[in-house]
Amino acid sequence: MSHYEEVKVHGYDEFCKAVSERKGKDIFAYFSGNKDDQGMSWCPDCVKGNTIIIVL
Repeated sequence: MSHYEEVKVHGYDEFCKAVSERKGKDIFAYFSGNKDDQGMSWCPDCVKGNTIIIVL
């Protein structure tokens, strides 16, 4: 059974901190644009990619 931890960060500094806190672990990073008040991304490529990733 696979186990993973989903960590959401905003900005480069938070990303670096999250990575350093998980030193020695495999890390797979997914970057996307911010979302508006309705939860919609301004980035059409992010919307398309997120749909594919959620299905996986």
